[in-house]
Amino acid sequence: MLVDDIEIPNINHFPTQGASGGPIGLLNVEMISEVDFSAGGFCAAYRDRLSSVMSIKLREGNHDEFDGQLDIGMVGAGFVLEGPLHRGRGTWMMGARRSYLDLIVGAIGTGAVPKYSDVQGKLSWNLGPGHKLSLLGLGGFDHIAIKPGDGDENDDHVTADFDQYVLGATWQWLWSDKGYSTTSLAQTYGNFGVDVTEGQTPIPLYTNDSQEHEVALRHQGTYHWSPGHTLTWGLGLKGLFSDLGFYVAADTNRLNTYTPEYRMYQEVRTAKASAFLSYEHLLFQRLRTTLGLRYDYFAYTEQGDLAPRFSASWDLDAQTSINTSCGLYYQALPLSLLAQHPDNRQRQDLRAFHYVLGLNRRLTPSTRLTLEAYLKEYDELPYDPDDPTASVIDAFANVGSPVPGALVGGGKARSRGVELLIQKKLAQSLYGTFGYSYSVSRYTDLLGLERNRDLDNQHLLSTIVGYRPSPTWEFSGRWSFAGGRPYTPYDDALSTLMGKGIVQKELLNSRRYPSYHRLDLQMDYRRHYRHFNLVTFFSLLNAYNRANIYTYYWDKSENAQGRIDQWSILPVGGFELEF
Repeated sequence: MLVDDIEIPNINHFPTQGASGGPIGLLNVEMISEVDFSAGGFCAAYRDRLSSVMSIKLREGNHDEFDGQLDIGMVGAGFVLEGPLHRGRGTWMMGARRSYLDLIVGAIGTGAVPKYSDVQGKLSWNLGPGHKLSLLGLGGFDHIAIKPGDGDENDDHVTADFDQYVLGATWQWLWSDKGYSTTSLAQTYGNFGVDVTEGQTPIPLYTNDSQEHEVALRHQGTYHWSPGHTLTWGLGLKGLFSDLGFYVAADTNRLNTYTPEYRMYQEVRTAKASAFLSYEHLLFQRLRTTLGLRYDYFAYTEQGDLAPRFSASWDLDAQTSINTSCGLYYQALPLSLLAQHPDNRQRQDLRAFHYVLGLNRRLTPSTRLTLEAYLKEYDELPYDPDDPTASVIDAFANVGSPVPGALVGGGKARSRGVELLIQKKLAQSLYGTFGYSYSVSRYTDLLGLERNRDLDNQHLLSTIVGYRPSPTWEFSGRWSFAGGRPYTPYDDALSTLMGKGIVQKELLNSRRYPSYHRLDLQMDYRRHYRHFNLVTFFSLLNAYNRANIYTYYWDKSENAQGRIDQWSILPVGGFELEF
């Protein structure tokens, strides 16, 4: 993920260490101008990522006058302020938000209150002809305390604190009518603090006390030396400074295998370096081909990876194009896994082959259709020898930082599918999107058996429809559907005997939860005054009160399987003041 060409480890509140997960977005959407997401086959400019890339551009502040927006709703409050600098030579923009979810604790059915806040800002300054400097700052601060009895599955005391920030500068240089370059320098910091104790006692069960700090320098240049010929290159250097501390009490895992106590504290000081070169050629005014090559080196593992990539786009006519791409992709394991055992540094970097074929068609001036098929083949995935049926990488999807200790490599996986997207922009009074995807994602475990991956929903569908009959009123709705996620059934007899959840390892991820579906409705009413606008909004989440399951768990008090559902029907309202 990149924001204004600066790599961001995570753009979510309550972040997942070593991955990009998190339940609540950190960025204020009012400050975003565009988002470019590539789910596969991305070009050589992007480094050290195995599956996808998201590039976000923040807009600049108002060049002419001071503007602002204040909003207050049932879940929090925030503001965005912006204006010009020094007679229009630059602009500034900043925003902040603060949650107060404790006011709706009863509505969401939990006694545990997540608290979060964030702040972000951008300053842009024209240094002179062809030169622009941008400064970016992001910060997020999260806390939650879960006491025994706050949730159905919780018998322990959990305290979690997460802090993260990003500070960066980007220099854009248009050095001729044929070329330009972008150079960025940034530092990122993440603090992960989690403590789990047994019930009301001070007996520790799990502790994570980790800090991850990175300093990154990134340069990218583009040169059009003649019509139809473009060369792009880039260099990158990143310093990693991490203090990683984990404690896991001795226990029996979900397979009823004893796992001894684990303690680890490591100070890691290392670096990554990268370079890439890409050549784009336009043939016959319709066929555009791009050939790329990148190299990445990680000093901590002493591994270097060379990755070729290719893409082509053929314009059939003014409305239709066919696109294809393929390539080799590498990603190093996160330091939170590599540092857990000396042998982990010998594990090979994760590797994937991408093959993508797509069709773009403009159906009307305001409607576009995209159809894409893909195949991704992964290898060198890591496994935990104490839990040989599960994928360590998939454990990140369960919003946690796995602590397996020693790892075994060589695992394989495959994902394939097809995606359809139809987008209609607001041309008169109606807008909307329709998206559907079908995919199959499986991996081979250490026993040699093929399993469904944790997030293999297979069917995903989302449709959004909006209607704006006048400048005053707007009505919108979203209906989402997802096939059931795989899960592993409990061994009821053994779980009852042990008093904790023990799964049937031979049936890992062989069952599926019920399908998920939900309807959200929203109404906006806008009043225009002389010096400001007032927007009143009201949303009804999960409008028909679908009981969507979150997970099954083993209820220790009942010594039986229990069920946790996601949010029931929830009304949310608020106000926005624009001036």
